[in-house]
Amino acid sequence: MHDPGIAIWTHAAAALGFGVLWLVLLLGWGGQRAGVGLLLAAGGTAAWAGVVIAETARPDLLPAWSLPVAEVVRSSLWLLALGVILELVTGGGGRRGFGRHRAYLIVAALFTAGLGLVAWQSWTAQPAPLPLPGEGTHPFAAVTLGFMIWAIAAAVAGLLLVENIFSAGDRNTRWATKHLLIGAGGAIFAYDLFLYSDGLLLRQLGEVAYLSRPLVNAVALPLLLVSAVRVRGLSFDVSISRDFVLHTWTLMICGAYLIAIALSGYLVREIGLSWGPMLQLAWLSAALIGLAALLASNQMRARLRSLAERYFFSFHYDYRKEWLRFVRTISGQDDEVTPLYERAIRSMAEPLNCSSGCLYLTDRSQTLYLAARHFWRSALVMLALPGEVGEELRQKPEVVDLRRDPLSPALEQVRKALPGAWLLVPISTVHGKQLGAMVLANPRVPKALTWEDRALLAVLADQVASFIAEEQTTRALLEAQRFQRISKGFSFVAHDLKNVTSQLSVMLQQAKKHGSNPEFQADVLETVALSVEKMRSTLVRLNQVDADAPDAAAHQVELAPIVEEAARRRGGRDRVLVVAEVQGIHVSVEPTGFTAVLDNLLVNAAEASADAQPVVLRIGRDGDRALLRVEDQGCGMTEEFVRKQLFQPFASTKPGGFGLGMYQCRELVEGWSGTLEVASSPGAGTVVSIRLPLGQADTSAAPRIQAQADSGSARGNLFHP
Repeated sequence: MHDPGIAIWTHAAAALGFGVLWLVLLLGWGGQRAGVGLLLAAGGTAAWAGVVIAETARPDLLPAWSLPVAEVVRSSLWLLALGVILELVTGGGGRRGFGRHRAYLIVAALFTAGLGLVAWQSWTAQPAPLPLPGEGTHPFAAVTLGFMIWAIAAAVAGLLLVENIFSAGDRNTRWATKHLLIGAGGAIFAYDLFLYSDGLLLRQLGEVAYLSRPLVNAVALPLLLVSAVRVRGLSFDVSISRDFVLHTWTLMICGAYLIAIALSGYLVREIGLSWGPMLQLAWLSAALIGLAALLASNQMRARLRSLAERYFFSFHYDYRKEWLRFVRTISGQDDEVTPLYERAIRSMAEPLNCSSGCLYLTDRSQTLYLAARHFWRSALVMLALPGEVGEELRQKPEVVDLRRDPLSPALEQVRKALPGAWLLVPISTVHGKQLGAMVLANPRVPKALTWEDRALLAVLADQVASFIAEEQTTRALLEAQRFQRISKGFSFVAHDLKNVTSQLSVMLQQAKKHGSNPEFQADVLETVALSVEKMRSTLVRLNQVDADAPDAAAHQVELAPIVEEAARRRGGRDRVLVVAEVQGIHVSVEPTGFTAVLDNLLVNAAEASADAQPVVLRIGRDGDRALLRVEDQGCGMTEEFVRKQLFQPFASTKPGGFGLGMYQCRELVEGWSGTLEVASSPGAGTVVSIRLPLGQADTSAAPRIQAQADSGSARGNLFHP
């Protein structure tokens, strides 16, 4: 008598395997009939294994007819699945052997005959029609003999269906169905034919053959899984995760490896030597370390992936996964430190398992220069590709296999100069503009370049070209903006220099009258020194224009001292009055720029006012903001002029003017988070209001500004009009 535990475990393995297959097929079922056939066959096999487990563990749990009924249903469902495949292959006719109607008719006849035999056995209370191993003492009744013959007939019918499907199919159909035919024909029907023929000859089912049956059936699972993926046009479109297949392969190989190591270790231990257990432990430890090293090997993983993709999938690439990986790599989601060009190399090298590569970009002279490399030190020997290579790629922008394609002398030079070079991929925009070329090194696993590889590389190259073109366009835009800022800064500098030139011109005119006056001479020296300092500060500001922040050098200053200093420079307190309504107000500004704003406003106010009318500077607060008002009693301006022309750059009403004064003032004030407003009317004068956020005292800046204000407050400017 056999051990019941063995039967339970073997059939449990089959139940689990076919249950998983049924679940995978169910998740990928598209509603086609072939899908229904395979679903029913996988589910029926899992149910049959479950019935055997129940009968073996608890013979009184199920009725006596449950096991033979499960046998009939299992075989009939596999016949039905093959019949549906035959119908799809033959297009409904059948070129030889069974036609679709005959196939279904025979399946129905066998199913009916099998259930009839089971029913008659139950009605006549004969012994079980399927004697278990070790129970061959039962006499062979007519029903038992009939069931054996039925099982053999079902197996023969299944093999005939397999032969008809293979013969009726063309090359593509055979490629799609061969794993299904091998699995169903060999592991299921051929083994059933052997089992029942042997039982019929020996008048008893062999114990080893019977217990091995579920394991042999389980051998067909990988083949059936491959067929489920390949038979897309014949049945349904099922999507099996490539990672799932790869991990399954890895686990199976690791399991076989560990079993082999365990057996060898067991044999070493059983030698009988005193050091046998120690040798066994050392052997197992070395094996585990070796297994970890293999699992960590990129080349080993690449080989496993290549095998899985070759034998399990109709397409070599999982395009959804490749696209997501490409986007993640080139956009820097996983690595923001690596430059774009190196990420572009990785994004095209990884799908083909290439470990390294280099990128050449086209410069203004149409030379392909080395722009980046990824793990390829020897690429430095070729800093630029020959000019003929660029011309060839422009005329024929296709992927070049440097190992197998016919090569021109220039490409042959590239192959020899770059050891391990495999592919040359042109990088061009959708408009045909050549941006460069990428050279990829040999893959970790040797492979031949296929049409699918070329198509994938062409798509990825287009995407890489778009990223590179966008990066180059962004860089050109930044350079243009930088030149624009510098040009704008030069315009401001020219305007400030004009004011300094006007002041020095007035000084020269006054020198004719007061040149011998010692006090005037001292004022001249001070004015020249201040003019030089102002020009130096203006040049410093021009150098800081590239910071793209008007308040890049802003810091806390006290408002009153810097305003008083500007008023003193513009002609003394007889022309400019400073009224500090609130003391101790601090703002965050760049002192030189703020001084330029005050100078512009004071010059405009002085030119608009009569000689006897002073310009008033008022310092106060307006809520949480500092308020500076420049008031004059000049001719004033119309509201339309203020709104449309006053702040318009390069529009000036003064002879020789640049038209940048008020525009520059507003730009600088708004850069410090402030506002500049103008209120004016003809004949009533003008009020310019500057509002800036209040700040805290800057003890490092305020004393210096105060000292500057105090250093020249004793003398007036005699040469200012």
